[in-house]
Amino acid sequence: MGDLTPCAVVVDSRNARGQSRKAFGWPRHITIEGIRSALNLYGLDPVSIDVGVATRSIDNRPSVKVAHLLASNARYAEQLRSGGANVLEGYLVERRSKGKPEEKQIDVLCAVQVCRLADAILSEQSTAKCIVIMSEDMDLMPAYEFALERKVPAYAVAFDTVHKRDQQREWILLSEEALRLIHEPLGRQVGSGLRTRLATIATSSEPRQLRWTVHAPPDDAGQFLMRTSLGAPGLWTPGRSVEVGAKIDLYAKGLRIYPTDGGRFPHLILSEDAPSGPMPEVQTAEVLYWQGPTAAKVRTLAGEEASLRVLPGTLLPGQRVAVLRHATGPDPATYLVGPLEGRPAIAGWSSQDTIARVKLIADAQGAWYPGEVLGTTDRVMVHAAFLDHARIDTELMAFVCGVHDGASQPAVMPITCCLPAW
Repeated sequence: MGDLTPCAVVVDSRNARGQSRKAFGWPRHITIEGIRSALNLYGLDPVSIDVGVATRSIDNRPSVKVAHLLASNARYAEQLRSGGANVLEGYLVERRSKGKPEEKQIDVLCAVQVCRLADAILSEQSTAKCIVIMSEDMDLMPAYEFALERKVPAYAVAFDTVHKRDQQREWILLSEEALRLIHEPLGRQVGSGLRTRLATIATSSEPRQLRWTVHAPPDDAGQFLMRTSLGAPGLWTPGRSVEVGAKIDLYAKGLRIYPTDGGRFPHLILSEDAPSGPMPEVQTAEVLYWQGPTAAKVRTLAGEEASLRVLPGTLLPGQRVAVLRHATGPDPATYLVGPLEGRPAIAGWSSQDTIARVKLIADAQGAWYPGEVLGTTDRVMVHAAFLDHARIDTELMAFVCGVHDGASQPAVMPITCCLPAW
């Protein structure tokens, strides 16, 4: 590895917390040391970190709920400062019509800070060479454009979506390892490891009780969020009063994506009664190919094909997985539960990891660029999707996604656009 590129980092903490929930099933705060470690994987070295947190209230007498969240956010802000970050302090308000607190001004504060940093980098008042913005929020696009006008690279960083925007010149997709590093510890098993356990439970013909802990008060439907020592999330509707922290032995009888609005991680549906048969809507499928950096095509044993939204580099063609098929209209929604076996070997790929830094070594040949894996003798074919301004000698991060038919070399899918050279 060569020298790391100094960067300035701006984080929308709530947005990053939401990404943890979608990717791993649990919302977790980012940590400053975690951000540094994760960005090092991409050849970046944070020299400053600004984090937006809602610590203020416009109400002199906030509700008990808002007051509790403000106190929690204030403690978190102090943790960030002790780690060396600057905190951008926004507001927390409660909209009576929506019944839940909302953050205000965080996106504006982050956007303004990006513009300040762009000017500071341009005038060499900052030692950073680029800006890294950890947020999926499209409201920050004017700030990216402001930086672009000043020829300061500004990377949108998230676990999905940012690579699909036509106006987004610079972007980075977070790998499973990077997401794990960024957020507070999540438990014994995280990501693919936990999904593998869920897939085993979901496809087992022998029901087994597990000890569950009531994690939070019930939602409006009387449903409790539950947790096991494995780190798996569960949902239980007991129909009676139960204390938070109580421990109950329960069976898993099904799976559900939760929350229903924007959720991605499968939650086990729990019951005190043993299930009478296999979990409904859970099927075994085979990975066919990757459609993009965060999408893979699978085929079920029944011969039905479906697209899955998955973290980069976590699956390979030929691998068996468990999927959850929800019948919603004429086209059922399909979600990854987890792998049922390990990833197969790919001929010509020598790295122990599925992700590596790659350099383009020739002009595009149709939809592919010839490339080489840095630090090895491996030659690969790099999918040209989302690399509109790439050229020879461009360096980027990519994951192995199979074998290129024409070149008989490993095929790789980019998870970044052009990165600063080491």
